[in-house]
Amino acid sequence: MEYYVEEKDFDGVVITQGTSTLEETAYFLHLTLNTNKAVVLVGSQRPITSLSSDAPSKQRISI
Repeated sequence: MEYYVEEKDFDGVVITQGTSTLEETAYFLHLTLNTNKAVVLVGSQRPITSLSSDAPSKQRISI
């Protein structure tokens, strides 16, 4: 991932995932990713398959 984050055409990266392991992912990236660019983790509370999913709006807001 560090290779892609450091591409000169990118200002940062958005990572989408479920919320159950969001904290662990953030900690892992903090320890292993060496970059000064923005890394945004986005999690949704309701699955994409549910009628009232918040996943699309969370992704849109994060960008």
